[in-house]
Amino acid sequence: AAGLFNLTTGREGRSSQLAGLMNATGHAKMQVAGLINVAGTVEAVQVVGLVNIAGEVKGVQIGLLNVADTVGGASIGLLSLVNRGYNRIEIAAGDALWANLGLKLGTRRFYNIFHGGLRWYDASVAGDEELTWGVGYGFGTAARLSPRTLLNLELLAIHVNERSRWTHELNLLNQFRMTLDFRLGRTLSLFAGGTFNVMVSRLLDPDTGEIGSGIAPYHWSNYTTNGTNVQTWAGFNAGLRF
Repeated sequence: AAGLFNLTTGREGRSSQLAGLMNATGHAKMQVAGLINVAGTVEAVQVVGLVNIAGEVKGVQIGLLNVADTVGGASIGLLSLVNRGYNRIEIAAGDALWANLGLKLGTRRFYNIFHGGLRWYDASVAGDEELTWGVGYGFGTAARLSPRTLLNLELLAIHVNERSRWTHELNLLNQFRMTLDFRLGRTLSLFAGGTFNVMVSRLLDPDTGEIGSGIAPYHWSNYTTNGTNVQTWAGFNAGLRF
């Protein structure tokens, strides 16, 4: 343990390191720091307020940014870059946003999701009023059911720009996804499953005076309270992962 810094080389640091700012070692059982952890090998856990960097983590990384070559457990944070991890690009169709592109980064036990999607109303007419698009972030986990099959459970929050270049009002699609992933080849898989959607919106239609989004295909529930509309429905998500 140290007040600000712990710096060791080789395999000297096979015990735990605790510091207010930074730990750096070739080999550690555990590292806990306020800003940065750096290690060649971590046996158990890296916990940091900002950045974890390691070659091999046999346990868990927890930090805002995690970087590693190999992680045996999970990398938990806003962004995890694991060279030999669960890194996927997906293209998908859905019922709310019809065409979707996603990037998944991290480990199979916990990964970050960066999402973009769109839907259109009249492809023959150019203009922002004919296009709805969204950008979002989320996280997920993939449980192995068989050598070729995964069960993906995911949570996403997507800001939807509805028929405009940018929607400044609250217009947030919150989505839970449960999909089955079938591996077709070494780097290609097919997935399909269901979604549960909660659309929270303060978007006002100037023509009708109604508050709420128009992207839901139907409603399980639809109510407005204190200027905020909430809609729920079940949908689908299907596509390819690379």
